[in-house]
Amino acid sequence: MSAIKSLARRNPLPSDFFFIYRKITPQIHSLIPTDKTPNIYIFIGVALINIYDIMATEKKVET
Repeated sequence: MSAIKSLARRNPLPSDFFFIYRKITPQIHSLIPTDKTPNIYIFIGVALINIYDIMATEKKVET
């Protein structure tokens, strides 16, 4: 969890990150039983943060 917090400090997450997260999570709730849902939230959160981190580093390289 501390890795996620330090990453968020380095690259503030854009609002579209949270928009995507809110769009995806209700669909996951309908697909997966609720007792397994928290692990899925963590998995998707980390995946989206990794994608955002890659996008941010690519933008830095371009400029």
